[in-house]
Amino acid sequence: MNELPPARARRAVRNAADRALRLGTVAIRPAAAAGRPGPEPLVARLSRLRRQAGGPLPVEYLRTTHDEILRVIGDGPTGRVLEIGCGEGLLTERLAPVADAVVAVDTAEGPVARAAARFHENPQVRVERRALPFDRFDGTFDLIVCADSLHHLNPALFRRGLEHLLARLRPGGRLVLLHHTGGTGRGNAVHHAAAVRVGADARFVHDHCQALPGLGPDGSGVRLDVFRRAGATVSPAPVRVPDGEVPRPRGDVTRQDEGRSRTTVA
Repeated sequence: MNELPPARARRAVRNAADRALRLGTVAIRPAAAAGRPGPEPLVARLSRLRRQAGGPLPVEYLRTTHDEILRVIGDGPTGRVLEIGCGEGLLTERLAPVADAVVAVDTAEGPVARAAARFHENPQVRVERRALPFDRFDGTFDLIVCADSLHHLNPALFRRGLEHLLARLRPGGRLVLLHHTGGTGRGNAVHHAAAVRVGADARFVHDHCQALPGLGPDGSGVRLDVFRRAGATVSPAPVRVPDGEVPRPRGDVTRQDEGRSRTTVA
């Protein structure tokens, strides 16, 4: 029997894990309904399998995407920050200098342990093993960052997680989403679903929508969106997000300044 090349084998496992994570929540609803503490085991195991099958993201990819996240956040103080899917804390390390406090979470035990060791002498950073949407986060945040961490959730779980994250935003607080759009295409679906949800709620605005072509494990591109809870600051109206499409950047200007729209629900 011929063996699959390593790249094809990893892709097969990754796709299988993706399909399992996108299945209905019937098998895991009982644990969630029972209020089981800590990360939900099935989601955590599948997420870890998916990450391992995908292999480590290239250092250049991480550097570039983290640069973009820091650019849209800005240089000013960001207050209290929540990072979903912190891994070993590479982005956390860059968020900490511009934050008053950082809560960094991940579902995988190994990366969480390494991230905790990285920041064990920094009281400003707290690293926890948690799984969205089964685990809830105390208090509110000025900034929530999700970098390549929500595309493994099936639509039902993503909607629950997104609602919790939006509810944790302080007035003026921002939710930053960044995901590569290759593989099963769930990254772009996540951003589109978030844009639709925010566009239907007058309490939130869509501040920024950006495409980074050529990045990602398969070079399919990356999408970056910033959503803000209205209140403390005033920003332009949200951008129009094409249905199922990644916005196309125009030259060096990636922010979509034309054809903006806002949809509110009474």
